[in-house]
Amino acid sequence: MQRKEVGFSDLYDIRALRVMVADVSACYTTLGVVHQLWAPIPSEFDDYIARPKTNGYRSLHTAVIGPYGRNLEVQIRTAEMHRAAELGVAAHWRYKEGGGGDAAFEARIAWMRRLLETRGEDDGALVEAFRTDLLEDRIYVLTPKGEVMDLPHGASVLDFAYHVHTEVGHRCRGAKVNGRIVPLTHQPGSGDRIEILTGKQARPSRDWLSSQHGYLHTGRAREKVRTWFRRVEHVANLEAGRAVLERELRRLALPAMNLDALPLRLALKSQDELLEALALGEVGPGQLARALHELHAPPPAPTVPVAPTGVAARARGAPGALTIEGV
Repeated sequence: MQRKEVGFSDLYDIRALRVMVADVSACYTTLGVVHQLWAPIPSEFDDYIARPKTNGYRSLHTAVIGPYGRNLEVQIRTAEMHRAAELGVAAHWRYKEGGGGDAAFEARIAWMRRLLETRGEDDGALVEAFRTDLLEDRIYVLTPKGEVMDLPHGASVLDFAYHVHTEVGHRCRGAKVNGRIVPLTHQPGSGDRIEILTGKQARPSRDWLSSQHGYLHTGRAREKVRTWFRRVEHVANLEAGRAVLERELRRLALPAMNLDALPLRLALKSQDELLEALALGEVGPGQLARALHELHAPPPAPTVPVAPTGVAARARGAPGALTIEGV
């Protein structure tokens, strides 16, 4: 209390509960269960799995308003994390050398060996240089109610909105991450708390379908946006696709040409199908430009047969024609 300069009521770890689970994924699943049982205290969540401490400590820490309205700290970790936290990396090293254990600590053991071999260097810089980060294919984020959702690594907050519900994505107008307004292209990390700001009406933007703008990174979310435009705005799709085609023609400075064969070059059946594919981002600018250049390129010149050399053939024509052999 004296060190942190806080009152007794502001200490959240007076009562604590530790939960041991099988793997990292189960850690975040358990966190979601805990937040459903008890109301989380927003400012008291730490994800030391996604962002380990400099000494290698890994665990999930959250504080909730537990039974009888009392604060309760909950720590969630795997058996491997617990062994490293309670016994230290050196003890786990010994366990590792004896056989068994998990390969996830290999990098940390190598770090310790190099640390012991290094002399006369700044400790802080050394720890920062050899710090190992948890590399996951998926991230685990929180809803405002504390529910845990997993997303592919690199997903945006707009991807999260569509992951929550299709209508939430369609009506998305903005987002907050940990209470701070962020652009829809923002890519959250594990442990971030995301709040989606919605409007009254569904109004997706066509820019969301462009990979160049970086709004959506999951195919599932893109397909939901495409489905919305297909269902609601068929005529508008044709107009938007025509605008994309005309803009690309101006950019490439190509002369007027017959575009009837263009859909076939893009494996499409008709002009309408091409325009709709352009509007929905199914055919990108690069594909369109390549197809237009191929369409504009002149046909290859016909090959001219070359007369045989050496022994001359008998001239075709009138009888009695001379045949000359050699030179």
